[in-house]
Amino acid sequence: MKIIIAVLCMMTNLKSIKPQKIFTLSTRRVIEAKPQYFQPYFQVIWHTVLPDNGFCEDVEWIEYNGQYYAFLTSDNNYIYGYHISPEGGSNTPEYVGSDNDPFNSEDADYEPIYDYYMVGDSTGEILVYQVTSGKIGLSLIWSFLTFSGIRDVVKRGLTKALDAIIGESQKWIKANIQNTTWQSILIEGVGLLHGLLSKFISSLKNSGNISEWVYFGSDSGLVIVDTAATTAVVYQAGAPIYSGVVGSPDGVDIYAFTAAANGYVDAWKITDPFNGYYLWSFQMPTWAVEMDYDGEYLSISDGYYGTYIIDVSDIYNPQYIGNYDPNTIWDIEWLPSSFSHKQNDEYFLIANGSYGAYLIKMTWNNINEKNSNPSSFIIFPTIFNSPLKILSSLPFEEKLYIYDNSGKKVWEQKVTLRKGENNLWINIPKGIYFMKLGEIQKRKIIKIE
Repeated sequence: MKIIIAVLCMMTNLKSIKPQKIFTLSTRRVIEAKPQYFQPYFQVIWHTVLPDNGFCEDVEWIEYNGQYYAFLTSDNNYIYGYHISPEGGSNTPEYVGSDNDPFNSEDADYEPIYDYYMVGDSTGEILVYQVTSGKIGLSLIWSFLTFSGIRDVVKRGLTKALDAIIGESQKWIKANIQNTTWQSILIEGVGLLHGLLSKFISSLKNSGNISEWVYFGSDSGLVIVDTAATTAVVYQAGAPIYSGVVGSPDGVDIYAFTAAANGYVDAWKITDPFNGYYLWSFQMPTWAVEMDYDGEYLSISDGYYGTYIIDVSDIYNPQYIGNYDPNTIWDIEWLPSSFSHKQNDEYFLIANGSYGAYLIKMTWNNINEKNSNPSSFIIFPTIFNSPLKILSSLPFEEKLYIYDNSGKKVWEQKVTLRKGENNLWINIPKGIYFMKLGEIQKRKIIKIE
């Protein structure tokens, strides 16, 4: 396939815009980082040190023909691919190949619709690869050279477009992979741009809105710019913002989670960027290196103390649920629910610097129980009003218990389940709960009005 090289002159094709509105955060509402009664249990599924013994600073997952792969970047200028599965042995990841990037990769992102894997490197080059069939691999289809290092690259929605930040400047590049067009944007009065906020949107009713905006971290705070580069809005957090994510926990509105240099992670409602507002904060021990979000859990990687996980499924009542600490985590990526069809399991990949990369499984347990019996039922939907539906693999009779986040039992009833679908009417206030049938592993449920 033809490789197209585009050279960007910093003094041409340059557009300048000024923010039209600035919000200032005055006081913070900080959520507590105290352990809940129910704690996640973390298990290493596999681990690898990079073949060149390099420093792993970025990890991305790729789904191709129903199979999942992890792509890792090395500071020795290589990209490595591994086949991953929920049952993979902890010391035997299946290596599937590598590619050489002439210079050190700074950041990567993956576009699943078009199977593009995009890398920005320290020289200012953006490399776009096509994921190839057969033995999974990467084929370079497009590269784009600037005169300064690339700090961040992010796909833009479900389009053949990407955005990048030129290192240590105020400039943003927006590019189209399909027709190789580009434009450099200068955002005035916000200081340096430090990162593009990645996006996770699932079943969003007004999803058209999110593709109209690009989200940045900057010296001034959160900067939101329309993709036409005609207007900008700034949310000041009292310190520079280096990382963050944008998502929709409730499936209706758009929220930003930003990590400030003063150690705070702040949540903002930004469905309408011109009429957004601050929600709450979480205090990190030191500083946030990277963040990711899977539609339910927000993970924040601390520079020294691993990753902190917050349940944001109820956006107005977030819950700190635990910390996984294998030393410094430079990048974290949640895998989609389709990676494992077990309802109570969550998986994520981490880039652990000189220690390589890990695939981690997270399950829910009581503080005092590290092993649970295998599940024989599925709850759907886990976010419910009435009734709660339970799909059972076998008929059985058992006690049903429901606990709140403090571990207090709020509901107890003997139930008889038939094989197949069962409806349960449960009279509890709205909130986040854990349900248990007898000694079977607990399930998180969310009652809404």
